[in-house]
Amino acid sequence: MQDNGTSFTDSDVSIFEAFAIFCGLGIHNTQMYESACKLMAKQKVALECLSYHATANNEDALRLVSDLIPSAETYNLYSFTFIDFDLTDEDTCRATIRMFKQCDLIQKFHIPYDVLCRWILSVKKNYRLISSFHYLFCFMLLFLHESSKHTILNKITIGNYS
Repeated sequence: MQDNGTSFTDSDVSIFEAFAIFCGLGIHNTQMYESACKLMAKQKVALECLSYHATANNEDALRLVSDLIPSAETYNLYSFTFIDFDLTDEDTCRATIRMFKQCDLIQKFHIPYDVLCRWILSVKKNYRLISSFHYLFCFMLLFLHESSKHTILNKITIGNYS
């Protein structure tokens, strides 16, 4: 009954039901939004923790930046018999930098040297031995592809001017 003593009409009841549904949806949406915000905050913290543990530390990166990078010949990189299994982790990082230098990727892609060193160390830090794939294999393919292109171009150039 209404305040004035009359009964609610069917129209009044329908409007009130619609208003109750509207309020219920608003409350539900607010709860869902709060839940999504909490989950995003948890995800952000988890990603920051993973990123912290997955990134190489500054001391190692600075040490690699200041290291003398031996020549490609020192690592025997131009040989098709090159085997990286004999390299220490540090030498693998240095050889990888040498490949980037030899392929002129640092200049071509404007990669800051310290960022490259930190990235290489981060890849090494997160590397897990997988018997069917070796992470350095990609770098080797790139290097051999680039060095074979230069060798072929040199032979063509020398052949034309001999």
